[in-house]
This record gives sequence, structure tokens and C-alpha cells, in this order.
Amino acid sequence: MKTILYTSIFLIYCQSFYGQEKVDFEQKAFNFYKDSIISKTSSKINFVVKVQDYSYWDSDCAKTFALKWQDTMVGGTNNLEVKNIILANDDKFKKIKQFKKGDYPRAFVIANLKKNKNQNFVIIVETYKDEAINYLFEMDIYGKIKKWCKGKWIGKN
Repeated sequence: MKTILYTSIFLIYCQSFYGQEKVDFEQKAFNFYKDSIISKTSSKINFVVKVQDYSYWDSDCAKTFALKWQDTMVGGTNNLEVKNIILANDDKFKKIKQFKKGDYPRAFVIANLKKNKNQNFVIIVETYKDEAINYLFEMDIYGKIKKWCKGKWIGKN
């Protein structure tokens, strides 16, 4: 009887530990951006689907979320594999492998930053000839967007 009890407890533990779905924060942030923020945009955006791994980033939105550029220095250390954003045949975007001069407007996603257990941050950057706009998303552990901010990109790679 003890063996069955211990085996059941062990199986429940393994299922809860290993059975949890890995959340793709970058894809969830992109889907929100695509469906809610730029849904009415008429111009096509050049989009690099590979998630970018910046050494650090800084934006005026970071202050809204009490982030300092030093917080972002871990960059993509949370991402051990190369991820790609799935565009799902959306005609608002033109998939590109890398930026070329004059490919404006263009956009990319920066790898998720996990600040604490229930705080994940993803930033999407749109670049134009003379400016860069960023969208910073705060997400919970399930990838649900808690808050977001539109601001100016002030950091450099």
C-alpha cells in the first residue's frame, strides 16, 4: 500500500513539474501587437522573425515598469534556443532575414526578460528612418499581458 501511495505522489510531482507548458512570451506579445496595436496599419512592415538577443536595451517605457538598463543586461540568457516569431501569413508583414538600408518601417522582437517569478518583459521595436518606437509588455507567468507601454527607444546594442 505504501508503495502505491509513494508511486502516486511521485507521478503527480513529475506531472506537475514536467507537464507544464512552456510559455512563448515573445509570440504572445507579437500576437497582441499584431492584433491590437497595429491592426489598422495600412503600410507593410518589414519584420525579422528571429527573436533578437540584445546585450541590453533601454527605453522610456522602462521607467514605467521600474526597469533600469542594468536589469536588461541579462538579455536573452532566458532563451537557450533560437526562436522565431510565427507570422501566420499576415499580409501586414514582409518577412526578412536581416535589416538592409532603407527597409523601413521594420520591426523585431527582443527576447523575454524574466525579472521575478511573475514578471516577464518583452519589447517590440519598430524602426523608421529617423526614429524608433518600442512597445514594452509586462506579462504574467502564463503569458497574459498585464500592462504595456508605447515609447521611444533610447538604448543601443
